[in-house]
Amino acid sequence: MKQKEEKGQEDIVKHPEISPEDNGNIVIKVQNFVEQNRKLVIGISLGVLAIAVLFFFIKNRIDESNREDSINASAAISRIMQYYQDGNYQTALNGDSLKKIQGEKVIGLIEIVNKYQGTDQGKYAALYAASALLNLNRYQEAKKYFEIAMKSPAKIVQEGANVGLATVYEMEGKYKEAADYYEQAALIAVELGLKNRYMFFQALCLEKAGDKEKAEKLYREVIGDNRSDYVNSAKAGLIRLGTIIE
Repeated sequence: MKQKEEKGQEDIVKHPEISPEDNGNIVIKVQNFVEQNRKLVIGISLGVLAIAVLFFFIKNRIDESNREDSINASAAISRIMQYYQDGNYQTALNGDSLKKIQGEKVIGLIEIVNKYQGTDQGKYAALYAASALLNLNRYQEAKKYFEIAMKSPAKIVQEGANVGLATVYEMEGKYKEAADYYEQAALIAVELGLKNRYMFFQALCLEKAGDKEKAEKLYREVIGDNRSDYVNSAKAGLIRLGTIIE
């Protein structure tokens, strides 16, 4: 499953090949990359986290005050997640009415959230409901579920919710709000690759919002790390801003 997931991510994101001799095309290449991939940031980030978070919630986060609901929510999530991971977002949201497991119908993420959002598992389900809606271009509906997920006590779910809301606001052209959520995601993120990704998209949104000074600072931070996949993209950002790349 993990190999399949990693292969899927490689197929989705096409990192631009940028050499030192190709400065004439660097801006065009990176702009194309950003436009093709900006909505996919949330899907990729959630894909990286999916298996680990699901195991964590099902095995370790049973809320004693809502034990029965927590167990039921965990079971329902485990039955529906395969549809999400296969990209069958509509079924993931609404459930599979033709299938039963142990005599129980396979309910969708929306029903799981409606029934169990008071549990940690319900908030986890909200994160994936929102992501599925985002992939179906249903942005306003996605926002509602990202906001539910934001209330989770788990930092890993908060991270995904912040990135999701950032993506929604970016799609709406509200770049300042998007930058704020990318910033929060970067503060929460532990993995360096994800942190730098969020910082780059925060800078990109700030650039579009007209805050060139802060955008430049963030681009330089990404470049300064020198281990990020976004170093060349950040350099392209500095070129667009008309600043010197040191």
